[in-house]
Amino acid sequence: MDIAQAKHRSPIGDAGHQPNRPVPPAPTPTTPGEEVTTAVKTFPAAPAAHIDRLLTDVTDLLDRQLPPGYARALRAVPRHLFLPDRLWLRDGEGGYRPCDRPANPDEWLTAAYTDTPLVTRFTDGLPSSSASMPSMVLRTLLLAGIGDTTGGAGPRRPARRGTPGSALP
Repeated sequence: MDIAQAKHRSPIGDAGHQPNRPVPPAPTPTTPGEEVTTAVKTFPAAPAAHIDRLLTDVTDLLDRQLPPGYARALRAVPRHLFLPDRLWLRDGEGGYRPCDRPANPDEWLTAAYTDTPLVTRFTDGLPSSSASMPSMVLRTLLLAGIGDTTGGAGPRRPARRGTPGSALP
């Protein structure tokens, strides 16, 4: 294993991944601040401030208002219910550090509602599974025109890859 791989190796291997962990059932519709009850556990719904920050970050990054249905979906779907109890966050030094819901629920919940990919599994010491960045999912839907009833979701600007202000990365 080279130094780059060692730096990304989870100090506890794949212990954060639980392949037999039950999948939570669809949550009961809630408003921010209420609790969401699943067959497994009860979790608080995402605080409105977390959702508002995520919507602002995504809107700023995409440089456009989201179609109303997309914003409603971000508010309605409790993202944290679809994440494992252990996430791996960037450590600022090129590697990852664990963030466990039971040990640090506030940090874990904040991470769940940031516009960043969240590593959920390591294989052979490297990240091998993640929860996608919300803005990347929304960008894909916008470019495909899926679920957008505002008259088409294509790029607002010429899609010249890699130029400042382009709609594509």
